[in-house]
Amino acid sequence: IALCILLGLELGWGVAGVAWATVTGEFVAMLLGLAIIGRRFWAAPRLPRHRILDLSAFLRMMSLNRDIMIRSFSLLAAFARATMQFRHAVRLTVFWGFGLAATATLVLLLGGTDLVALITTSQDVRAVADNYVAWAAFTALSGVLAFQMDGVFIGATWSRDMRNMMLFSFLVFSAALLILAPAFGNHGLWAALHVFLLVRGFSLLAILRVRMRAAF
Repeated sequence: IALCILLGLELGWGVAGVAWATVTGEFVAMLLGLAIIGRRFWAAPRLPRHRILDLSAFLRMMSLNRDIMIRSFSLLAAFARATMQFRHAVRLTVFWGFGLAATATLVLLLGGTDLVALITTSQDVRAVADNYVAWAAFTALSGVLAFQMDGVFIGATWSRDMRNMMLFSFLVFSAALLILAPAFGNHGLWAALHVFLLVRGFSLLAILRVRMRAAF
């Protein structure tokens, strides 16, 4: 941070100075990390070969994985066919998800301009960013269903449906981008992003109903 201030503001290098300061900081952090790890690694006693190839320790580790798998299957079996509980969990997470998303959208709509001013001192950047605050604010609402459905499908291990709907949504996004971006510029890009999020959410919701009828 100090180097960013020095190069970017004090020496007048601007964005290039901040970039150089960031790269320098990351490189120095890497060297320090390697030095700390190397010092601890070389100071540690070397393990004998029979410790590395300890068959009994390896079998204990495998038995741990076996026990965790048995535990996981037992949990799945205990809650199998729990239709009402599953529906309740989905509805509850939808309720809280949209409630928090609406709150985040409202906060950004009311204070987004102030947040941009807090992040950057450049008047040009502020002027451009202020044009897209509303688009960014409504991302919370347009994307909440997609991410909530991600949690449902991951928990139910329906990963194939997630993959397929992601690919379908990407195709729709690509079409929207090709149509909207040339006509509306960055506003078109934001609109295509919202289309992508909405398609992901509602396509997974449609698949969820099919999956629930098949699973329960």
